[in-house]
Amino acid sequence: MKKNILTFCFFTILYCLFTNLSYAQQITLSLNPPIVETIIKQGKSILVGYTVTNGGDPTTMRFKIRTFSAQGTSGAMNISDELIGPVRFSLDNADLQLEEPFLLRTGAYRQAVVRMRIPEGTPDGDYYYVLLVETETTPGINGSSGSISKASVGSPLLITVTQSGKVQIKGNIESLRISPRYTFTLFNVPYQIVDSSDMVPVFLTLRNDGNNVFKPEGTISIKGGFGETMTRSLIAQNILSNSSRIVSCSPDCIFSGFFWGRYEVVASVRFNDKQSPLTISTIFIGIPFKYIFGIFITIVITMSIFIKRKRKEKDKEKYQNT
Repeated sequence: MKKNILTFCFFTILYCLFTNLSYAQQITLSLNPPIVETIIKQGKSILVGYTVTNGGDPTTMRFKIRTFSAQGTSGAMNISDELIGPVRFSLDNADLQLEEPFLLRTGAYRQAVVRMRIPEGTPDGDYYYVLLVETETTPGINGSSGSISKASVGSPLLITVTQSGKVQIKGNIESLRISPRYTFTLFNVPYQIVDSSDMVPVFLTLRNDGNNVFKPEGTISIKGGFGETMTRSLIAQNILSNSSRIVSCSPDCIFSGFFWGRYEVVASVRFNDKQSPLTISTIFIGIPFKYIFGIFITIVITMSIFIKRKRKEKDKEKYQNT
């Protein structure tokens, strides 16, 4: 027993002396401003200042700019591996250039002044870029080993190029739908059914058929047959040119209550100040399935008890008569 203890202690000391330390790097970056939107003419240039702050471990990073496009309908970005487009970018910093690595210590910040130049002859329209701050993979400290992740934070840059100063706003309502519990079709008429106690999420998809980004305004309302109305305002969100997006509400697009009977969901959207609002609607029916089921079970149980008592009384009468 004593020999086993000594052997265990010996190998434990060897492991501590000759095994490399491992650690996990903490990466916490913030970039301001979070988004930049600008309208500019051909032949002009502007300067935009960015600040990156490192709230994690000392990290080597770099500024770079890439092209992006809309991905899906949730507002996600598809970032290209290359910088594509006519806009010319450079840094006005004396000691830093794009794609050049630099070290940022814990709690420190670094500023970058980005110059954007629009060459003559650039076609009118929108050009979408993102300024990225991307960390680099570095070896462990003092020979230590560890899995060091690579992280990045970005700030979208929405550039509208127009010679006349006018923009093309061309929006449409693509769809309005809910997430019902049941659906069926009767005489070619679709019906959407929800339980009275269900929460009803509403999904409003808007489409930008124009050449320039816009932020629509509007509301989503649910109107019941007894005069009750619930209304949510749309959050102003960018919809990029030639893309669709499911918009959000404040505080959210999920409606709750006790739905009983026929309800109409109405969305009213205004794409610019000069255009009348566009509307779309859909219908659903609320039925208290849970309450009906509970009442049914209660009736069944009550009838069962009543029938059992009647049978016992009859059996008792037969026994007394005999």
